[in-house]
Amino acid sequence: MAGILPNPFITSSSDFMEKAFSNTANAKTVKNEFQINVAVTGIPVTENPSSQLEEPVEVINGKLEGASQADQTDKASPKAQVNFSIDAGTEGFGVSGSGEVRVVNKITYIKFNSLPIFFEMAGLKGQWLKIDPEEIKKQLKTKESATTPTFSQEQYLQMAEELKNIVFNKGLFQVKKSLGTEKIKDQSSQHYLVALSKEAVKKLLPDLLQMFKKYMTPQEQEDFDKQLATTTESLPRAIDALWQKTGEITFDVWLADEKIKQIKIEKTLDLSEYPEVQKSIKQAKLDFMLNIIYLDYDKPIII
Repeated sequence: MAGILPNPFITSSSDFMEKAFSNTANAKTVKNEFQINVAVTGIPVTENPSSQLEEPVEVINGKLEGASQADQTDKASPKAQVNFSIDAGTEGFGVSGSGEVRVVNKITYIKFNSLPIFFEMAGLKGQWLKIDPEEIKKQLKTKESATTPTFSQEQYLQMAEELKNIVFNKGLFQVKKSLGTEKIKDQSSQHYLVALSKEAVKKLLPDLLQMFKKYMTPQEQEDFDKQLATTTESLPRAIDALWQKTGEITFDVWLADEKIKQIKIEKTLDLSEYPEVQKSIKQAKLDFMLNIIYLDYDKPIII
């Protein structure tokens, strides 16, 4: 069956996985469903010792879920639509909302269908808000931010295309195991455990910095060069430190027809070593989950 590895415990970078990510990123149209969950657990620090908890509890939680569709048939003016709902809460308090985002003719529009009452009172519910990147760029070009790089919408689109060529040619993805065939939305899909290559990330980041530099003005490049040497030298140590804290970064990927059918990332991070967190939450841990299921590729959509 296509896509099944001959060795179920392969540990090298896999070209077929990079090709699947590239095919997904370059699809003319795509629809998906997504969910993101975040939760912080621990023992809240209280001023009153008699009310101090002894066992960890959920302190903060949040969930973002929805569905999206994107059309990049016209690469100079891609379109997208996202419907979302969000829930967040902490001890004794919670908020929720829902809305829609559309990107058309290089302009982003956002509308909130439901909001916490204090936002509804501001008249935001049901109103389309317009976000024009070019207007934002003009506002950023002040004397105080004259040396801060700002890019045009066309440059962002060009960088997005170049980014695909850079990212998917670095051996970023190491297939650790083939976990068999499963049905995802009634489509037969091959399940893999995949790891992000630390050494590939080290090679990738300097190339990304050089790519951004190409789109800067001469003055911006001059300022950028002053920081680039130091940044490039320190990046490998920073990446090693990140991997030391997080451990190997792995995730699950399901493939069908040489494209991604589903991707799921789950990670728990120990926050107890951060003094600022320890002041308010002892034994703090962060649980993160991202799940995306791709429904259709290269089929007509209306935005």
